[in-house]
Amino acid sequence: MKRSTFLTVCALAVLLCGTLAAQTKVTTANLAGEQSATGRVFVVLPSGTVALAEIGPGIVVDTSGPVPVLRVQTPAAPVEVVERNKLPAPQAVFTLGFDPLPGLAVYRNGLLMAEGEDYTVTSRVVTFAPVQPPGGGDIVQFRYRRVP
Repeated sequence: MKRSTFLTVCALAVLLCGTLAAQTKVTTANLAGEQSATGRVFVVLPSGTVALAEIGPGIVVDTSGPVPVLRVQTPAAPVEVVERNKLPAPQAVFTLGFDPLPGLAVYRNGLLMAEGEDYTVTSRVVTFAPVQPPGGGDIVQFRYRRVP
């Protein structure tokens, strides 16, 4: 059998009143794109056109089964963390166990503190204002979300 530069694609169109079978020849020029398919896949659009598509963030090609499948990977939901400290002595600087996502809530003896006025945050370090740092016997609680 003679080698051909044509790729035969069979398309089946389903109509409301019946079915129609058609055979279409697609040249390799129709499948143009980069020689390396890294990060790209061929897709058949609803119109029947073959197109080269980039795989965006969060989409992977799952080749574990008999037919490759595109799957969406959703990021894991943030985990809520609550750290509670009963202080034996005055303490102005605390290091959190994890990097907090935006929305850190700091409580001192049950009262919500204001970021910028009562404390500052740099990465995992929470520093209370020097005017009145938490004293011995105070309970300091940190509520935040982190990436799992």
